[in-house]
Formats: sequence, structure tokens, C-alpha cells
Amino acid sequence: GVRGETWLYDLDADIAEADDLKDSHPEVVVELQKAFDGWIAEMAEPLGNQSKRWSRGAAPTNKKMIKMTRAEKDAAREKMRAGRRKARAGEKAPDSAE
Repeated sequence: GVRGETWLYDLDADIAEADDLKDSHPEVVVELQKAFDGWIAEMAEPLGNQSKRWSRGAAPTNKKMIKMTRAEKDAAREKMRAGRRKARAGEKAPDSAE
């Protein structure tokens, strides 16, 4: 789904989530949103001065949650591999400080 949008489904009657009921039952949407907002307010603040992850409209705080293109993923993966290869090469290097 799109962040910030609201949907309401009756999963007992509509398991495929094909019929959005938010317009026909706005009172239920308001009730559920109040319950959700209350639950968020009760949660402890995250460490590291971040906003609460699930508050409405909050952007992802974890780099892994941010969408990357295939090329960006491949470049990041190769950078990690190169770092590991370099670290292993440094561990295997003979001690020449004699």
C-alpha cells in the first residue's frame, strides 16, 4: 500500500481485500484510528532520537527499509565483499616487522 492512505476491509467477508469500506463506514475508520493513535502514544520512544516507526507519515529510519535499485543493491553488495576480501588479505599477510 501507499504510506499515509487508509483502507478498511471486512476480512471475514472479503479475504481478497477487493471492497474498501472506508467511505461507507467512516465511523469505524475514526474509531480504529483513535485506538491506533492511543497504542502508538503508549509505546516507548525508540533509541537514537528516531521518530516512532509506525506513526502516520513517518519515513523509514533504517537504511534497509529504503528502496534501492538493483544496481545500487549490487554495488552495495560488492562494496561489502571487497571490504571482507581486504580484511581477510590483511589477516593472512605475513608479519614483516622483524
